[in-house]
Amino acid sequence: MVIVIGLLNFALPAVPKAGMSGVPIVIDGGTVELGGERFRLDGIDAPDLRQKCEIRGRDYDCGHVSKTALMDLVAGVEINCVPRPPVAVGTRRATCYANGYDLAEGMAHTGWAMAMPRGGGKYLRMERQAERSRRGLWQGKFTPPWDWKPG
Repeated sequence: MVIVIGLLNFALPAVPKAGMSGVPIVIDGGTVELGGERFRLDGIDAPDLRQKCEIRGRDYDCGHVSKTALMDLVAGVEINCVPRPPVAVGTRRATCYANGYDLAEGMAHTGWAMAMPRGGGKYLRMERQAERSRRGLWQGKFTPPWDWKPG
């Protein structure tokens, strides 16, 4: 009986149960607010709300489109965020899930966020697929979010 239970545990999705759960407020394409606390999705970076990108020779508000993409991923569901150790003072990072689905993975998959140069390795495969398929930001020209500076 113990062996069967152990095998069942390996078959279940590996979604941590610790952390905070609830209906999120989406701040931008890489940040959610949950229970009054803001969390950056760990491992990715998304365009700033003020950032412009280019598609077919025209500028567009890629930061707002990225935010909308994250809103689509969490529409009508509660999420669970598991905080990570801080990488800088004032920066709270978390891995967040909606119905067991990693939101950072979803954002990298849709092309509206990029894997961080350091610490985003598990999302790099999703980012490369988005680039090859020309999804999201990869439809045009953009500055990586970590290099963008308000003008």
